[in-house]
Amino acid sequence: MKQPLLFIVLLALSLVGAAQSLPVRLIDRYVPATPGGAVVLEMPYAGSTVLSVRGDTAALRAAGALQVEVLCTDFPASASLSALNGARLESVFTRFPFLRAVPLRSVRVLRQLDGAEKAAAQALFHGVLLHFRPRQDAALMKEDGERLEELLRMPPDTSGTPAPAPGPGIPWVLESGFGSIVPGAQRPFVRRHYPADTILVLTPDAAVERGYGTKKQYADRARRYGPFDSVTVAHRVTARVFRAPEPDDAGAGPAPLPDSSLFKIFTRNRWTGMPVVADVTGSMYPYTGQLLLWLRQWSADSFTRRFVFFNDGDATPDEQKLPGRTGGIYSCSCDSFGAVRALVQATMQKGSGGDSPENDVEALLEAERRFPDAAFLVLVADNWAPVKDLALAGRLRKPVRVVLGGPPTMAPHPHYLELARRTGGSLHLADADVTGLASVPEGGALRAGLFTYKLVQGRFVETTR
Repeated sequence: MKQPLLFIVLLALSLVGAAQSLPVRLIDRYVPATPGGAVVLEMPYAGSTVLSVRGDTAALRAAGALQVEVLCTDFPASASLSALNGARLESVFTRFPFLRAVPLRSVRVLRQLDGAEKAAAQALFHGVLLHFRPRQDAALMKEDGERLEELLRMPPDTSGTPAPAPGPGIPWVLESGFGSIVPGAQRPFVRRHYPADTILVLTPDAAVERGYGTKKQYADRARRYGPFDSVTVAHRVTARVFRAPEPDDAGAGPAPLPDSSLFKIFTRNRWTGMPVVADVTGSMYPYTGQLLLWLRQWSADSFTRRFVFFNDGDATPDEQKLPGRTGGIYSCSCDSFGAVRALVQATMQKGSGGDSPENDVEALLEAERRFPDAAFLVLVADNWAPVKDLALAGRLRKPVRVVLGGPPTMAPHPHYLELARRTGGSLHLADADVTGLASVPEGGALRAGLFTYKLVQGRFVETTR
């Protein structure tokens, strides 16, 4: 199925009729803006004529997925505005008829409450917001690979992000600068003589990977002092001052991190040792980049060595992508950051985009096969894309912790709520962890970040809030 069911429903029904069943989110007011990856159509109060269009309409023509938000005002209070909202949707597809061929991720109504009086209501913004992302293809995958490399040129930043919780017997600290290195057995000596310094403890292999000595140096020390299983690095803590870039160097250096949602999720949950299954298809580079930066920052010993990456079938034509047999899945039990990075790059290079739905469950099943002793799986998923093989979720035997990157204003795709529910897992957003999905009864409600869902015939449906 190349297009989500919602889009098919909207084509089968009139847009005016479909507007009667759209989820409604209540907000105080919308402040007009034109964020990247969006087009804003302004319309008059109580009308559907397009007054103005802001945003990159050329990029909109190359959209691969679309999310629509209709802006109206709660005046008269609680009045039905379905006909008006449907007419506004009709205006959008009349203005941009090519959007009828674009998979529609979701449509919702934003109902503003700051218009209790008619004059106040008329002063608010009305219209339609079109959020979109580019169509997946080989060119986009290549561009994403270049952007990912740009992100990975960022220097490690240990100034404010806590590390994951330590594994057994592995202390963790923040590091600042380079100091002396001693075998783990001499740690008490270091703490006594460097009380104001930071003490970093690593395995010898992790220390070599970070540049603290060489394998030969550690082998020589082992011959002289006896075997040891850890290395202590003493750092003299110094202040670091950051300045705003001058006009002539503002464009220099690595690109800023476009998103930090995965950092927030990993900081809150502090998982260790679990298999991480990650979608590296088109437009996922901000989240793949965060995953790699986190691993580089804290090493495999304090995070994980187990990875599965997938690209939805390599270069397989869409019509040949069958649930459970799509392919494009690559895994490793990696001993170094470099090995994980190389596997990510290879997986991305073999992908060529294609249809929107992804083979998440197939990749999760491969993780269970490759790492049978895992207690649970972590899935870094594409919140824009539906799950192609959700029907196979019953084959999974491990709970799935679904990680969704992106802004808190983007509703979780219902497929990922269902995946977490069916496996006894959980859902994790930038600012919220959603648990207890398996215990939601039929007809029951679930809050996921800013959004509310209702379980209807075993499936989560976004509802009015």
